[in-house]
Amino acid sequence: MDCPPPPILRECTSGIVGFLVEYTGPDLPGPTTITFTASVTVTYAFPGGLANGTVLSLAAESDPGRLWTIDATKHGQTKLGTKTSVYFNSVLTEILHTSCSCRMNNFVPGLPACLDASSPDNPTGTKGEPSPLFQVLDFK
Repeated sequence: MDCPPPPILRECTSGIVGFLVEYTGPDLPGPTTITFTASVTVTYAFPGGLANGTVLSLAAESDPGRLWTIDATKHGQTKLGTKTSVYFNSVLTEILHTSCSCRMNNFVPGLPACLDASSPDNPTGTKGEPSPLFQVLDFK
């Protein structure tokens, strides 16, 4: 019996233009806003709270047939830049490293996003730690 080859893990090799993430943190029962700020800014509002497993996408950020959380090209930019700051209810909570230079968790779909060394929730202060809040589903 022939087995299919294992899936090829796609890893970013140049600066990220856009990405799609799933929220993997704890359920947040109260009204919640999440703002992603890079070369562009996108805000999500969850008036009834935010549940673990929520895929963050907006029609205005997405391409036909391909969802995005944030996409620089929708705002006239070519890349997101080195860092994408994430604010929960206006408080800086996480900084994702989006230049594709992480040695681990380099924006591989199915794995946690790459934290920047300066991220407030990075326990080691080393670029590449896995995000406890976001799993990468896709990127470009």
